[in-house]
Formats: sequence, C-alpha cells, structure tokens
Amino acid sequence: MNDEYLTIDGLAQSEIKVKGSRFIATAKPVGTEGEAKSFLQQISSEFRDATHHSYAYRLKGGIFRFSDAGEPSGTAGKPILRAIDSQGLTDLALVVSRFFGGIKLGVGGLIRAYHQAALSCLQGARVVTAYITEDLTLEFPYDQTNAVKGVLAQFGAVITSENYSERVQLKVAIRRSLIERFQEAMNEVTNGKTKITF
Repeated sequence: MNDEYLTIDGLAQSEIKVKGSRFIATAKPVGTEGEAKSFLQQISSEFRDATHHSYAYRLKGGIFRFSDAGEPSGTAGKPILRAIDSQGLTDLALVVSRFFGGIKLGVGGLIRAYHQAALSCLQGARVVTAYITEDLTLEFPYDQTNAVKGVLAQFGAVITSENYSERVQLKVAIRRSLIERFQEAMNEVTNGKTKITF
C-alpha cells in the first residue's frame, strides 16, 4: 500500500517581474479544502492591493481546485496547478498575487508568467515526504502504559489525545501501511489487553 506523498514543510514565497507586473507566489502545506480557502483569504488580505489572486491547490484523494480570479480563462489557475503537479506535490495550496504593471502580457504571456511564478516558489521550498495516517483509539489497563508507549514509539505513532479514567484511553495517528503490524505488536506486548478501535 502506497501511503507516502510529497509536500512542502512550511510557507514558501518568491517574486518575479514580467514587463512591469509583479507576481508574488506563496505556497503552504494544507490538509483540507477549508485550510486552503482560509490560506487564500489570508494572502488576499496580506496583498490587498494586488490586481488578482489566482490560485490552485491539490489534496489527497484526488481533490483539486484552481481559479483564474478574473484573469482570462485558462491563463492563471491551470498553469499554477500544472506547476504543483510537475513537482509531484500534494496537500498544498499556492496563490499567485499579481500587481498589474500597465503592460498587457497577452494569453501566452500570462500562462508563462503564472507558471514561472508558481514554479520558482516551489523550487525554492523544502520538499518533504509525508504519510497518510489513520486515527485509532487504544484502551488498556494502567499497568500496560509503558508497554503501549514502547510500541507507539517503535511505529512512530503520534498521540493526539489522552484520557486517564478507569482505564487509559489514547487516541493515536499511525501510518496507514503499518496498522496491521502495529495491531499484532500491540497484542503481543500487552497479551491482548489493549482494545483497538478505528
């Protein structure tokens, strides 16, 4: 099962100038459409004097969107998305803010400028490998805490919430391809005393 994908490790930004127009490209890793839209609003507000805020984003599961934001159809959003795809990136939003410089670039000129702006931003970003994870809930007796945490560390699982009442309850995120082996290891070290639910 392939549960790896490439994204960037934080905010990246670059600027190019084409015939007087400035193109500021800003990229950010995002996990949902809501995060992508909120990022677009943030950039639109930061560069409120820009003439256009064209964007594209691609998420896991094949979800993607793009917008020309008032530029001629096909001249901005698609070239930005093409730049994202050419680098093999996922879970990423990229906004190109254009400040019009008084000289029209024409359809071909716009396509090249938006693609180049997006590409230069991504090529300057730090690309990292990320993993698709699943959320599991573990429930076990207190005396198994050390054993459970040892297995969590071994599999690189991340604890997202902890609840200590009659029994210990942990919510964890674990890489999808490791789940089966994780369950086997957990049953082995805790003698089947850990209840795992999805």
